[in-house]
This record gives sequence, structure tokens and C-alpha cells, in this order.
Amino acid sequence: MEVYDDLIAVITEAETAWESTLTASEKALFNNVLDLVKQLDTKAGDIVVSTKNLRTLNKIKRGLDAALLTDKYLKNISEFVSFYSVTDKVQNKYFSSLENNFTPPEITNQIRQQAIDDTIESLAGSGVKFEVLTPVRDLISTNVTTGGNWAEMVKALDHIITSKLPDEGRLRKYTTQIVTDAINQYSRNYSQTITDDLGLKWFQYVGGKVQATRPLCNALVNQRYVHQSELPKIVKGVVKGRQTALGKNGLPLGQIPGTNATNFQTYCGGYQCNHHLIPVSEISVPKYLIEQFKDK
Repeated sequence: MEVYDDLIAVITEAETAWESTLTASEKALFNNVLDLVKQLDTKAGDIVVSTKNLRTLNKIKRGLDAALLTDKYLKNISEFVSFYSVTDKVQNKYFSSLENNFTPPEITNQIRQQAIDDTIESLAGSGVKFEVLTPVRDLISTNVTTGGNWAEMVKALDHIITSKLPDEGRLRKYTTQIVTDAINQYSRNYSQTITDDLGLKWFQYVGGKVQATRPLCNALVNQRYVHQSELPKIVKGVVKGRQTALGKNGLPLGQIPGTNATNFQTYCGGYQCNHHLIPVSEISVPKYLIEQFKDK
């Protein structure tokens, strides 16, 4: 579908743009943390266990937020969330082809702002601080209170912060999942809001197949057309009467906890899923399928 190609192009551009900032963000964070720990007193290469260093440790802890949340990092977040309105334009163009005189419902503005606020919180709030800064803080604390080797501590900090093949740094690993899920879920939620407003009941499950594509997504791409009435079974992993693989939580592999028939269009295959359940006009659906679902 052309709309899907255009939408994925925008999403990919947003993800790539974020990815391109991470090497610089990692370097800035590591250098800023290094400047903080250079304040510690050492002797023969080891950190001195002293009241002074414990006071310095408290100062270092207070400085970690600023070490990550630089003006450049915050600007990168702002540039990323600006892509949300670009995905809207692509989808509005598509819905205009389905509905004469189409106008997005007013609530979509609130949905966009909420998505932006949530993304900023994830990338600059408690989430990133817990995932990235907590292990940095804990490592420094342990070395200060036990008199660890300064050089070994710096090496360990470098390992936590900086990506080196085959390992990803904590910042890259955490934020790449956040941006992928955030923009995909936002664009799908936007689509679902309009779908509900227009009362559309037919969809196409679209997206490429790769080695890591989940069984549920594979099955739905193969099925192609999906009727709204099928969603209660689909969220249980059943596609065309066949059960796809389930995880330990009883949901299809990779599914986000809490996924149900109502929000499946937003969550689709789960974490880091790039597939979309695109609403389509009934005119484009094969007649034999329409007949099968005419009373549903």
C-alpha cells in the first residue's frame, strides 16, 4: 500500500535521525561523567575511602542528570517528536482518499500532545534516569565506598555508557526501543482514533517480513485482510482458525501486556513492531470475504 510505504518512510526517517545522534550523546554523557569522577581523591590509582570523597560522591550523584540532559540531547528529543505531526499529514492524506471532506477529529490534537509528553518523559524523565543513570550512579557509589581502582571504574563506566560491538551502551539500547515503540504506537493510535470515528471495519495488516518477524505478524501479513470481528481471536494468537505461538504470559510472542481487541490496532505485534493494521475501504476487499462477514 502506498500510504504504508509513505508512513514507514517517515517513521524510518525519524528512527534513523535519532539513531544518528546517539554516538555523540554517548560521548557527551561519558565525558561529563568522567569530569565528575575526576573530582575524587585517589592514591596509587585507587579511590581513597574518606569523608571528603563521600561528600564528593553526593555532588557527583546530583550532577548526573545534567550530565545526560544536555541542551543538545534535549534538542534531539524535540526534533524526534516533531515527526509525529509529519505522520499525521501522511495519514490525513490517506483518509481523505477514503472519506469525502475528511477532517481529523479534534481529539487527535490532544492525542498528539499526550504522545509527545509521554515520549519526552520516557527519554528525559524517570525512565531514562533509571535505565541509564542508576547503573552509573551505583557503580560510582560502590567504588567510592570500597576504595576501588579509579582506572577500572572508568573502564566499567565506558562499558555501561558507550556502544561497542557486539554490545550496546545503556543509552542506545533503552532509547532506541523507546523511539521505535513511541512513534509506531502513536501513528497507529492516530489511525485507530480516525478509524473508530469513521466506523471502518476492514483492515490490511501490512509490513515486511524479516527473520525476527513474530509468528502472529507473519500469519496476519499472509492473511492480508482483517475484519474487526476477528480481533478478539487475533489477540489470543488465533489467525484463520490456527493458533500461533504464545509466550509464557499466555499472549502471542512479543505482545505487550494488556493488549486486547480494542487496542490491538495501536499495539499490533508488540514491542518494537513495525507492522500496521491499516483501515481500508470495503470496496477494496474481495467480495467473497465481505459475504463471509456481512452479518458481523
